[in-house]
Amino acid sequence: MRTLLRAFGEAARHLIADRRLILRVAGCNAAVFLADGLTLAVCLAALGQPFRVATGFIALMMASIVATLGPIPMALGSSGASSVAMLTVLGVSLEAAVAAALLLRSLTLWLPLAPGLILIRTGPGAPGK
Repeated sequence: MRTLLRAFGEAARHLIADRRLILRVAGCNAAVFLADGLTLAVCLAALGQPFRVATGFIALMMASIVATLGPIPMALGSSGASSVAMLTVLGVSLEAAVAAALLLRSLTLWLPLAPGLILIRTGPGAPGK
């Protein structure tokens, strides 16, 4: 808690007091959660499960809570396990839940890393340039 309070104390006052900025940031964060929940629902639909946005969103939010509260860096394992558990509680078969969690992790973490890797190797300032 002290670290959090210290971080707030070091933040620029004009940023903390800007309510419009805070609302915009919160809105963008909510949009990311909604998009990720929709992505999970699409993954489930691609695996032959019913397309229910609420199922994807609830499972994603529970996984996010576990990842935030858990001590594991990048929520390796805990996020996927909690989303699989929540999906099965919500009526998704275990096989589809595992496959959807793996697809979601691939689409939201590993796939976006590929363009960055290419840019690091070929872009301005790349080694050998």
